[in-house]
Amino acid sequence: MKNHIELSGTQHPFIVTQHHHKETFKKNDVIKFKLVLKKNHHKPLSFPSSASTDEKKQAFAKKYGLSEERKIAVQEFADFYGIKIIQFNDYLGIINMEGKIKNVEKAFKIKLEVYSFGKWNDLRKHKSVIHLGPIFIPKKIHSFVEAVIGLRKIPFKHETPSKKSKDLKCASAAIGYSSDWFAKHYDFPKQLNGDGQKIAIISYGGGFSQKELNKHYRQLGISIKHEVEVNSLHGVNNQQGVWGYDYELNTDIQVAQCAAPHAQISVFFTSNGLDGLADAIESICEQEDRATIISYSWSGSESDYAKKDIKAMERILESAAIVFDISILVCTGDKGSTNEESNKPKTQLTPTYPATSNYVTACGGTMFSPEHKKRTEKVWQSTFLYDIKISNASGGGFSNYMTRPNYQKEAIEEMSKNKLPNKYKTKRGIPDIAAYADVAPNGIAYWIHFDGKDWLTGGTSASTPLLAALIARINQGLKKNIGFLNPWLYQMNSKGLKPIPIGNNQMPNGPESWKAEDGWDPCTGLGVPNGKKMFKWFERNFDQAL
Repeated sequence: MKNHIELSGTQHPFIVTQHHHKETFKKNDVIKFKLVLKKNHHKPLSFPSSASTDEKKQAFAKKYGLSEERKIAVQEFADFYGIKIIQFNDYLGIINMEGKIKNVEKAFKIKLEVYSFGKWNDLRKHKSVIHLGPIFIPKKIHSFVEAVIGLRKIPFKHETPSKKSKDLKCASAAIGYSSDWFAKHYDFPKQLNGDGQKIAIISYGGGFSQKELNKHYRQLGISIKHEVEVNSLHGVNNQQGVWGYDYELNTDIQVAQCAAPHAQISVFFTSNGLDGLADAIESICEQEDRATIISYSWSGSESDYAKKDIKAMERILESAAIVFDISILVCTGDKGSTNEESNKPKTQLTPTYPATSNYVTACGGTMFSPEHKKRTEKVWQSTFLYDIKISNASGGGFSNYMTRPNYQKEAIEEMSKNKLPNKYKTKRGIPDIAAYADVAPNGIAYWIHFDGKDWLTGGTSASTPLLAALIARINQGLKKNIGFLNPWLYQMNSKGLKPIPIGNNQMPNGPESWKAEDGWDPCTGLGVPNGKKMFKWFERNFDQAL
């Protein structure tokens, strides 16, 4: 190791469970990864309100961008180890690379292993690629390397019902509604339909049938303006047949499109992991007719990812939100305060990533309270999904990595004083906002159709595209894009959002977790939207701040 130096923060335990099965890598297999270089300076980015995208991009490049000297040094490193440089992303300070397993292992002094991961009722298989021990960087480039993304591919997950579930009429006692019903429930502005807006959905596989979508929408009486646009990365294409991915993708598309029928839905297929997510967001930003909103319905426990990797990923999310003015909405997961199905009293409270990013709007979940005759909402916490008895709750909590952003400090201040352990008092809290997520007997659920059948769906992976549709409609009405949403939401607070002070997001057998508050809380954030009030608030306040 005399010519290499350890890159601190890259060693991370990988816990093998009964669901993991070790597989064999071929040394000539090729792996893609990203070399993320350190900032050029630490001054905070600041733009005048009149700054164009190009001007913001130039300022971003001064802080993060690649110098010729660094590019030459990395090229020499790559050539020496037989690694190919695919692209220099100059303004982000990121270099996309690929190489044979044997060459990558030599370059970073690591051992790569792969595990397949299959979970109970889901027929999909995830792949976990990990490196054992820390990453080591050659001395010549060590001083300016921040992280390496892609050599630890821990897949993001989502909730999936059993493929053996019956059709809508038999699946459960719940009643299914398409998302335009939920749009009316949250008083989305009726005169708006998302026209002129583009919602990007990131998917790790699966597929949809446009013909089947069109037939379903006709039956619902919903007239869409655009067919779904498809973008393929990493060789992942629109291909039906993998149950869990099909279910998630059709949830995302149909919930967003039924609630904003004139918006363009654009799916970005990519590989499952941080590097795939990073490539998808970079590709969204690079499009000339880029999306105004990203809806992302996957999640992983924040603790599954090395702090260095998340820090590097933040740069990409910051660019999308701040430079390109994209509203990024991310689900908080369906496993409450621990992000675990099976809990013990000592199970750790764990939020999900990328929901804990400072540059995304984290979306939690609610349900209708059976204790009230009227449709009073409470924190989502139920024990049924289709024909399976499993536990669900709105994901939420506090980041272990992210410092609390300025826009959130006042909202959480009172809770921080009285009820938070010290380790959370300066950390980012999630969610920011919430909407209906339940799929339980005697309630209601989202109605979607694919694979020739009707299905019920829900979870925070349904509340997220619903809220993305709301932002599309508000953008349309403003004739401007809100962009990074959070600073506006925390200014707006109760003027457009209704707090949900009932319930908690504890999982069965788990530790005591977060409880609802009359204000912001780590279950449903600032609460659920009133779309009409939100739009009116933006009309009064958005132009004044520009």
